[in-house]
Amino acid sequence: PFSVRGRGEFAYLGDGMVDILTTKLHGAGELRCVDAHLILGSAAREMGTVPTPDRAREIARRFGAGLFVLGNVLEIGGQLHLEASLYESARSTASVAQASAQGDAGRIFTMVDALTADLLAGRCGGPGARLTRIAAMATESFPALKAYLEGESQMRAMRRGPAVEVFQRAVKADPRFALAWYRLSVAALWSGQPGIARDAIRNAEEHAHRMSDRDRRLLQAFQAVIRGANDEAERLYRAFVGTYPDDVEAWYQLAELQFHYGPQRGRSLADSTDAWERLTFLDPNHPNAPVHLGAIAASVGNLAEVESLTRRALEISREGDAAIWMRTLKAFALQDRSGQEEVIADLRKASDLSVNWALIFVGAFIGDITNASRLARILTEPVRADDVRARGHILRAHLKIARGRLAAARQNLSSGKSLQQYFALEHKALLSVLPFLKTPRQELESIRTSLADWNILSVGTPGKSSTWLHPHKGLHAHLRSYLIGLLSLELEEPKKALAAAAELEDLGDLPNSGSLANDLALSLRAHVALREGRPEEALSLLERARMETRFDQMSLSPFHSQAHERFTRAELLARLGRPREALKWFGSFAENSLYDLIFLAPAHFRGGEIHQELGEPDRAEENFRRFIELWKDCDPELRPRVEEARKLLKQIRKEKR
Repeated sequence: PFSVRGRGEFAYLGDGMVDILTTKLHGAGELRCVDAHLILGSAAREMGTVPTPDRAREIARRFGAGLFVLGNVLEIGGQLHLEASLYESARSTASVAQASAQGDAGRIFTMVDALTADLLAGRCGGPGARLTRIAAMATESFPALKAYLEGESQMRAMRRGPAVEVFQRAVKADPRFALAWYRLSVAALWSGQPGIARDAIRNAEEHAHRMSDRDRRLLQAFQAVIRGANDEAERLYRAFVGTYPDDVEAWYQLAELQFHYGPQRGRSLADSTDAWERLTFLDPNHPNAPVHLGAIAASVGNLAEVESLTRRALEISREGDAAIWMRTLKAFALQDRSGQEEVIADLRKASDLSVNWALIFVGAFIGDITNASRLARILTEPVRADDVRARGHILRAHLKIARGRLAAARQNLSSGKSLQQYFALEHKALLSVLPFLKTPRQELESIRTSLADWNILSVGTPGKSSTWLHPHKGLHAHLRSYLIGLLSLELEEPKKALAAAAELEDLGDLPNSGSLANDLALSLRAHVALREGRPEEALSLLERARMETRFDQMSLSPFHSQAHERFTRAELLARLGRPREALKWFGSFAENSLYDLIFLAPAHFRGGEIHQELGEPDRAEENFRRFIELWKDCDPELRPRVEEARKLLKQIRKEKR
């Protein structure tokens, strides 16, 4: 970072010159720049002052950089004076090139152009052909640049909502500012505003010719993330870090992909640990790393790590988006009663989305379904909007079923129906066909009739509302066909299920729904094949599903997370003599969406049976024990399964003695 003297309004140039010069210098001849995020998160930043040449040389060597730049910004009477010196990190000598420029603040780009050219000319002995055009500036608008740099500062503090607003100012000042459009898309997606993210990524693509090749590759990978094409995105990010192993942004996005989408593919949250640790090595002050590593620690019961990572996350960003989530994680993981009451009081004043993520931290990452249900009451309080309250009741219904409390779940569904009928109907239909429950035929027929008679046009179009409030926007006709198909299977009417699959195929996938329609049609055909005694065909059909969905859709919808399909897939793998693969899929319900938790207890029961068959009594015992703990207070109709688990557990313990 440069030193800045003068009026406070120019203080942003201290960090900002790092971003500007990185953009200018990267790709100039043979030069490649260390990631600006890496520098701003390094020991140089922690010192709080501009480093001396000797200290800067140590930092450059740490990152393998052969050259480094130090400089000053001086403001006098509205005029800026820029000075910069270029050093070689391998030699403890004076600078190899010096440059200066001055002028009005509005001419910052012209000044930096001159400064950069002089530095390179001093090093190379003359600009030559390589310096005809150093690297295209991302924007020629000073207000756009200033807003962009402020947006980056907000992102580093993990305040992504404000970052969206600032990046929007940047692209308003310069609509061709491709890099700002890209960063706006990133900020919007991770702040729960996918509509803005989609629009921004399209604008970034339109002006991608103004980006470096390196940034265009990042844009291409994030385009895949926005589409929900997560396997493609992971391949692109892996290839990228192979070329640029110190790129902070690529490692961050790769870690997010592995964390959020791993369970949907039968992998654990912990599989993302290496990527998060690499990110931490490159940028010790990256705010997202301790947040996600803390969630992973909670998922495996490492309470000491939860405490230390929470402390680290709050040191980096005490007021950022994740602060309330991490405080919630710590309070409930460590069973800190006073801390729990404190965060509950704060969550009552927090946004709907913040409450939802706090619920995920408690229910999915800690595995504390009882307290997750307790927190979900916050969303049902009268101060919340009706559609939010409806979602709170529906979510509580899922959490009640996860504990085997069917009667309580029905009460919550009824409360949700009074607030938003169609949303409750979709969830009631899905919960009625759970493979481990038996719903009376008359009730199944009644639900199917309600779905068939439902006037979908009455739902209306919610405009640019968040995914949190409307996770199935534009998809109600698709979900109706899918649910009618599942109900028809339960009613032993496979032809109607196949007709529903055909309807789904005719409706097709929407631009913003990933592969959902195609995947759900494959699911119905797979279930028909399974019921007709063709398990190999059923598994093959499920394996053809692309499972393309954005992380927010997957977290907020049981249909997008495809939990029903994953459970069936696990059962088929076990049935077809592939127990190890089955265990991976049965293990995918504890760390993902809250809506997955309805399958958690049955998955533990089946995991116990498989481990027992494999001659692994300790693992079997653990699975049966966790099943019993989840359903210990279940309703009477589920108690026979709990008693069966107790008998199996007793038998295992007896054999071990």
